[in-house]
Amino acid sequence: MAARIGAYRRYELADLARVRRLVFVCKGNICRSPFAEAVARSVGIVATSYGLDARRGLPADPNAARAAIRQGVSVDSHLTRPLGDAQIDTGDLIVAMEPGHVSGIHHAAGERACDLVLLGMWLDPALPYLFDPYAMSDLQFDTCFGRIRDATLALISACP
Repeated sequence: MAARIGAYRRYELADLARVRRLVFVCKGNICRSPFAEAVARSVGIVATSYGLDARRGLPADPNAARAAIRQGVSVDSHLTRPLGDAQIDTGDLIVAMEPGHVSGIHHAAGERACDLVLLGMWLDPALPYLFDPYAMSDLQFDTCFGRIRDATLALISACP
């Protein structure tokens, strides 16, 4: 309902002409954000990913790794990074997976101004909340990762 009345519209509008790097953020940096990073990199875009509650140095979830392969990309070399380790610079576009991540991202960014979008706002119809498939079935991973792939490619195509 909130999406229908425009509550998340501010998270689809960014100055895309300034984007030099996509910074994908999810909760644990073991499923959604590493997959989005891999999709972006697969088409030559500079990208990285972090987690709001990530422990440093863990591999991607095995179910996520298998789902990524089914989508045509690999997250096998991925190691988790907490958002607190991020060096956010001018030209970075932070891309969140769900509205609940926004306050954590702003808290981690501190005083630095940063452009922020919700990845699902680039789908048609917009889905501000891209659910976390962790510990879910292959079908749910494939659904989530299909949406992430489509939204990531749509966002990239909108960048000049």
